Amino acid sequence: MSVKIELSGGKKLYLWNSGYFKTYVKIKGIPRSIEVMIQDTPDKNGSPGEWALYSAKHDYPPTGEKVFPKELYLQIPASHKITFDFLGWNEAVKIVSEAMLQFLNEQGLTEGYELGSLTVVSKKEEVIETEKKYFALRFFRFDEDLLDFGNREEVEVKNSADENRKIALYPNMRIKEGVDKKIFVLDDFDYYHTFNQSLIFTEEIKVLIEERKFVACKIYAMDELHKAIVPEKKVYPVFPKRIKSEKH
Repeated sequence: MSVKIELSGGKKLYLWNSGYFKTYVKIKGIPRSIEVMIQDTPDKNGSPGEWALYSAKHDYPPTGEKVFPKELYLQIPASHKITFDFLGWNEAVKIVSEAMLQFLNEQGLTEGYELGSLTVVSKKEEVIETEKKYFALRFFRFDEDLLDFGNREEVEVKNSADENRKIALYPNMRIKEGVDKKIFVLDDFDYYHTFNQSLIFTEEIKVLIEERKFVACKIYAMDELHKAIVPEKKVYPVFPKRIKSEKH
């Protein structure tokens, strides 16, 4: 028996993911997040510092080596010419162009994250000139408590070890009554790679993104996600899980 919650109101939501879906099609100028690395130095074998292990869930504000650097390097494959405006790198860090950062600010997303500028480099340690200037945003404030998640569903997929696992979906996710925010960031392992590497926003924001021709992966409505992740596969309705987040 499945349980479905009918929501009393709220705006329909959309999601911008970073290429983890089964139906992902390569788009010129947009690498997948697994193809790029944010690191402290331009070295070809460089890696992120201790800041990458920081979680605002455990301690805030960050101190010492966990403080987000003001200047970082974005290493990309040499064959890539990047033109994207948004790329989710992990659950907390999003990569945006200067124009996208300005747009997010215009739409009210002005706090809840730290900001670092990015120099784009190749694996040959060469600086790559790009048409757009890029920034990394590390979020420490998340929005689970601003949303009605509605009924929970699951789709079954295979992981890198060819093992079956289920991914949680919330096709009826809506904004809670009285919330005037238009762009949301989520952080919960329950929907890792589905929601928390993404931006979630209202139809108003979707229309503006399309009008301004920002470059990124396809935008999906929440009730279409199951088709994007596992097309023509069974969806399993389950009892809704209560989601909690911590505010800072």
